[in-house]
Amino acid sequence: MTANRSPLLRSPRLRRFARQAALLACLLSLALLGACSSAPKKRNPVTVEVVVTASSKLNPDMNQRPSPAVVTVLKLKRAAPFLDADYFTLADETKGSLDGVVVLRDPFPIQPGATVRKSYTFDADEDAIGVMVGYRDMENSVWRAALDLPPQRKKWIKLPEFLKSGKPTVEYTVNLEERKVTLVGPPLKKN
Repeated sequence: MTANRSPLLRSPRLRRFARQAALLACLLSLALLGACSSAPKKRNPVTVEVVVTASSKLNPDMNQRPSPAVVTVLKLKRAAPFLDADYFTLADETKGSLDGVVVLRDPFPIQPGATVRKSYTFDADEDAIGVMVGYRDMENSVWRAALDLPPQRKKWIKLPEFLKSGKPTVEYTVNLEERKVTLVGPPLKKN
């Protein structure tokens, strides 16, 4: 008993063509399905502008006279290990305990009443910014602060490269008070 075949598929050439067309359609479907799922996108590099403002009463000595202090801005992969470490571990670049977390240390002195602007480029795997200050009275000071970088907004329209205005810029403000450092950044939006 022979199966009832369409008169078009009786020819061996047409059967081979039909099989190849079906195979091609399957492969094309798989390719399109694969394009729908993609790896999570990494954040593009972002420029971080840091404005450090020191109080006129910064870092008082034994006679309550203001004194300069050393501020260190850190690019971090994660904030938690930075917040858990002690000052001397963070200040000593030769200790390797935070090598996987601290990407860059930028120490600089600041005078009481002064303002310093710095600019940094954070890559995709650098998710937090940290600041530490070498106060004279470390035990009675808040000497460090850290914040996560805000997530990048989803863009609904993708612009050609020549129309883009450069890297996105985020501004952080570091306030150095008498014995306390605070770090203020853009508000984090919840998804």
